[in-house]
Amino acid sequence: MSAPNLSNRSLTGQAVLLTVGQLIAYTGNVLVSVILVRMISVADYGTFLQVNLVFATVLSLAVFGLPASLFYFIPQLRTDDIKRFVVQNLVLLLMIGVGAAGVLYACKSSLAAFMNNSQVEGLIGYVILLLVLGILNETTEPVLISIGKADMVAKLNIAAACGLLLFVPVVLWLGYGLEGLFVAMAAQYGFKLAVVGVSVSRFPGAVRPILRAKEIVEQWKYVAPIGSARVLSNVKPKVDQFMISYWYPPDMFAIYARGAFSLPVTSMVVGNVSNVLLPRLVQLGKSGRKPEMFGLWQEAMKRVSLLTVPLFVFFLLYAEEVIVFLFTDAYRGSALIFAIYLC
Repeated sequence: MSAPNLSNRSLTGQAVLLTVGQLIAYTGNVLVSVILVRMISVADYGTFLQVNLVFATVLSLAVFGLPASLFYFIPQLRTDDIKRFVVQNLVLLLMIGVGAAGVLYACKSSLAAFMNNSQVEGLIGYVILLLVLGILNETTEPVLISIGKADMVAKLNIAAACGLLLFVPVVLWLGYGLEGLFVAMAAQYGFKLAVVGVSVSRFPGAVRPILRAKEIVEQWKYVAPIGSARVLSNVKPKVDQFMISYWYPPDMFAIYARGAFSLPVTSMVVGNVSNVLLPRLVQLGKSGRKPEMFGLWQEAMKRVSLLTVPLFVFFLLYAEEVIVFLFTDAYRGSALIFAIYLC
């Protein structure tokens, strides 16, 4: 017995559900930023963004596409092998996370100097906590989507964003500052991991042996080209932010980084469509149905463009108004950066 076989209509429904869930979650995260810029100084907000920049970059380098490979391998497994395979990947990612955390801790002084911000060194423990939990959390979407629980992914994203939206103002009002914010973010990752653990534990089959060398080698052979591409695509957009952080103080970095993001709906739509299509494309490719596989892929690209192009035009025309409305006049300088990133 293998993982669920999904129809094209079911795939469309899952992609829409995931996108709506992530859009609501992203809106919640934007509202968190709206709260932060009004409750903390520009310099503190710059430090917050710098910590997140380091965390996200190291995470991208460390996981190297391993969680993404679950989309390929889980649909091919027997039901009683899924639990063991997921546990094996969690153990591998935990080992990677601990290793990356050790390197990060050893380099904390140099990192703070490079980021032009002495506060980063004092916050390194929170960066490490976020890193380890964040690396493990990378399995959440691939596992749940591959076992046919895309609706749970959407609910988790919404619940996590709503939780942050609820706790962030309370944490700041109580005086816990940036440290409290990072603990709240870590709790969000822990919650998602707990849900994945409960879902996977319900599958039959033994967990041991936890690590199978032949299986791991096969997985890493598959991951190598994908991981290289994902590392480049994830790290490349952050290079300019590291340069600005190195050259300018945290308050200037906050202005730049606040505008330095791509239109989120685009990445959500493309990412979710890709994620739900991949298991189906694997099945079609394995069965030799190549024309159907490419037809499904091309139809998805057409539908995605109908949404992303109009959104791009709107935000390009009203970039300054959007930035000032959301983040106050103190961040007006972010509008030009935002417009460039849109292009």
